[in-house]
Amino acid sequence: VGQSAPSSSDSQAPESVGRPPDTIHPGVHFTHSIHGGRIEAELLEELALALYAQELLSFGKARELASLDHWQFSQLLGERSIPRYYSETELAEDLDYARL
Repeated sequence: VGQSAPSSSDSQAPESVGRPPDTIHPGVHFTHSIHGGRIEAELLEELALALYAQELLSFGKARELASLDHWQFSQLLGERSIPRYYSETELAEDLDYARL
């Protein structure tokens, strides 16, 4: 008594389960043709650059997020005129890398 029948949305999983949403923010919509692939890689690169530039991620963690090797991430930083932030450990790692 007093209970309503479950709606169809209560008993079924949303259609979007297992794929990215069509909308990430009100007014920003994706078409199905740009899901995943290169767009995702570019977004991760941008995020990695932004977090590194704000000194929220180390060089190593930022390049991992961007799925780039040491040289590729260094190149990307240079292309964007983002300065490298060196700790003594990172400087030693870079010098070791340069000797390879």
